[in-house]
Amino acid sequence: MKSCADCRATYPDDYAICPKDGSPLHEVTLWQIGTVIRGKYRILARLGEGGMATVYKAHHELLDEFRALKVIKPDLAHDPEFMGRFKNEAIMARRLTHPNAVRVDDLDIAEDGLPFIAMELVVGETLKTLIQRSGALPVSLVLDISWHICDALDAAHKLGLVHRDIKPDNIVLIAQPDGPPVAKILDFGISRLREETAGVKGLTQTGTVIGTPEYMSPEQATGKRGDEIDGRSDLYSLGVVMYRMLTGELPFQAEATVEMILHHLKTAPRSPHRSRPELAIPEAVSHILM
Repeated sequence: MKSCADCRATYPDDYAICPKDGSPLHEVTLWQIGTVIRGKYRILARLGEGGMATVYKAHHELLDEFRALKVIKPDLAHDPEFMGRFKNEAIMARRLTHPNAVRVDDLDIAEDGLPFIAMELVVGETLKTLIQRSGALPVSLVLDISWHICDALDAAHKLGLVHRDIKPDNIVLIAQPDGPPVAKILDFGISRLREETAGVKGLTQTGTVIGTPEYMSPEQATGKRGDEIDGRSDLYSLGVVMYRMLTGELPFQAEATVEMILHHLKTAPRSPHRSRPELAIPEAVSHILM
């Protein structure tokens, strides 16, 4: 990718001169602050980076709203098979319109040839951060958050969309002036892409697990992927998240990933009201979780 220092526009690598003002272009590896993508998304900050994509905060110049842009990395953007899956997953995620799931607004290809998804920008802390700071959460808050996540998962599963990576990191809590926070799920459609891309790149083989070991379902723990995984896998992971919220602890303790995976396959978790009796967790809530 190359960028013009004067107008901030970006172009593919085979450009040498900016078509707008004739200035020489300079090679960049990341989108620069101030760059305007597709004539409407002005890049404001780089929010993070993963194995598949880089995420930016952007301002929609036409609508005067903020967005999060998830930009696919160049090595994947040049893979036609990946791009086909990326488009299909983005279209599926776009169909999910629910107040407790981060909204996908747009799918496009930037001037430099990199595909990106424009999403609702949510401002709040992750459930992971809250648990790390507070430990066990009040039962009423746990039920509010769980209700929000269940409602979003129900809508997604009816569309045939399975998240595959429900965990506190992927749940954002948005504070409300009067009442409990609103919980939103991040990254619908992305986890399946990550799973399938790893397989195409030769990073996985039959029986290899993909996911977050502490929260993965037994099906994921045995290496099942793709259409072998359905909505029940998300519900199992949500059960682990609820356990963590109620008790401040995971249902299983392990020092190694393999040991954690074996727990999901073979160990029955102890009911949270018995695991932490000093917290006075209602038995009815404990039974729902189990």
